[in-house]
Amino acid sequence: MVNKSREGKDVKENVVFVSPDIICIKLVGEPSPGEMQEVVDELDRLSKGVDGPKILTDISELKNIPPGTRKIVSKEGSWPSYDKIAVIGASARLRVLASLMLKLIPYIKKSKFFDNETEARAWLAEK
Repeated sequence: MVNKSREGKDVKENVVFVSPDIICIKLVGEPSPGEMQEVVDELDRLSKGVDGPKILTDISELKNIPPGTRKIVSKEGSWPSYDKIAVIGASARLRVLASLMLKLIPYIKKSKFFDNETEARAWLAEK
């Protein structure tokens, strides 16, 4: 995953586009609702014009998803539709929480958890 900074400051969340159709996200710590809204906005911007975008999400350094942040993620109509989302690095606790959230989100067609990025990318590449 590529780290980026805003105005020279380190950021907790990273969102990058990997051609032709994968958007990579890395979440760290406990993202606030405002930080998560920035992620949503960047996802929206990067997915414009991409046919069947897919998401690779690394949550290996995510500690928690606060309730206000969960509302941003699950807000209907806040995200475009995605064919697949692959999640890597989830602890057992976050896997349960993220599984419940992913099942309730209408804009994600398929989701799956992986132990490593190689497996996740192979799954995302499958038709």
